[in-house]
Amino acid sequence: KIPSFLSNKDFRYAVFLLKKIAEYDSTRKRWYPSRSKLHRLSKQKITEIILELNRLGVQGTSEVWEYLREIELQPIDFDGNYVYIRFDDENSFAYYCNLAEEKLAYEIRRWDPETGGYYREKIRRYWVNEETWTIKTFRGLLPRIPEAYRRAHYYNIQYRDIEYLRPYQKEALQSILQQLSKCGAATLQATAGSGKTEIAVATYQALNCPKTFFLSLNTDLLIQARNRFEKYGFQAGLVASEYFEIDKNVVCCTVQTLYKCISQLQKAKYNRYQIDSEIKSLLEEHQVRDPVKLVRVFKKTKLVIFDEVQHVPANTVWATLSYHQHCLRLGLSATPWRDDQRDLDIYALCGEPVKRKISSSELIGKGFLVPATIFMVRYPHSLVGNYTWNQVVKKVLYDENRMKLIVKLLRNLPKPFMILVREIRQGHKLNVKLRAAGYKTYFVSSRVSPSQRNEIFEKIRNHEIDGIVATTLADEGLDLSLIHISEPT
Repeated sequence: KIPSFLSNKDFRYAVFLLKKIAEYDSTRKRWYPSRSKLHRLSKQKITEIILELNRLGVQGTSEVWEYLREIELQPIDFDGNYVYIRFDDENSFAYYCNLAEEKLAYEIRRWDPETGGYYREKIRRYWVNEETWTIKTFRGLLPRIPEAYRRAHYYNIQYRDIEYLRPYQKEALQSILQQLSKCGAATLQATAGSGKTEIAVATYQALNCPKTFFLSLNTDLLIQARNRFEKYGFQAGLVASEYFEIDKNVVCCTVQTLYKCISQLQKAKYNRYQIDSEIKSLLEEHQVRDPVKLVRVFKKTKLVIFDEVQHVPANTVWATLSYHQHCLRLGLSATPWRDDQRDLDIYALCGEPVKRKISSSELIGKGFLVPATIFMVRYPHSLVGNYTWNQVVKKVLYDENRMKLIVKLLRNLPKPFMILVREIRQGHKLNVKLRAAGYKTYFVSSRVSPSQRNEIFEKIRNHEIDGIVATTLADEGLDLSLIHISEPT
């Protein structure tokens, strides 16, 4: 506390000093030591500040000395999304600064409109303080600093055997829990059909979290996840246009819906047309009953699971995940990497891929997956003349010869089938041609309501239709397990 007898000049000086090492609690009208602020200062600087505060008669500075003794014993300190790593000597600090430049930074290629050429830009996901020999980075990247990772302890977790998991899934779960206990963030790299959702449910069960959010980019995956949680006896709710089930232990919600609610709460300008181009066709936005309540529940959750984690670097996803800084995070994907070299941003928020990875070749060898057969088919295109790349893409997608060939190829292929398309208009046109050829098909896109899509997917699973034409919303994580599989004719 600041004594009341100080002059205005000394009072302002005391407040100036306190702001360097403490945070003010307006409800209790007291200053409390701030770990993050103390880590930015050298021990000598902190000592000078305390001595000055003592001279001014400020009470309670002994708490800062206790923090300093604790900091000296603990070389690692977690602060929300970040971790502070301190080193005992300058040589070790210099070595790990060089390691950080190699492991905690990446380069991207940017276009310079003034020069008309590309240039390389270095993106660093770490910060250094040479006075205190401290490196600050995202806690998800902690495994890249071996010395710190060995001593890290973020969350108390005891492994529990989950009966419904296959042996390889149990190994993956153990690997996930080990990393979550170290830094609170882990990514599971597992191929399609490996049971990623089962492992996510088992993680929730092992952690015994009172509240969990399952996030994805489209509603179909959320419905699948909700059904999977309920299959194993856990309450799970859905947030969508027709649903607002946030009182359940597990809440399934699209990133876009949550992002829009966060924007409203922060009174930030929200523009759906400024969504990242890479996920614009995947994200589904729903109007919810109470945006403020949804965000408050999200902020209290202990575990956040994000499906198809390769999209984390997109601004929309990044802003949503980083909003809740103190939760445990589990990322799921068969391909947790990117073509634009921004893999590091995935791991910063959702953690490094755990040691136990699950590949398709392993599961095929063990008899859990059916081998895939891939045929490459060439067709006689009708392009004549000079075109830009966008014009070529459009003409190929809507080429009549190409669509006729697709319809012809389906004659000798097993049913039901799924055809993925890039554009909605393209899908509509192809679906009309399939129906004209006698096939019983449906076209599925984000414009079809989630309940209608679920009915169509059930028809596929029950062999009630020949197939579907779908946009890119169906090419990530969709489970269309069949009740029986027909043999090729």
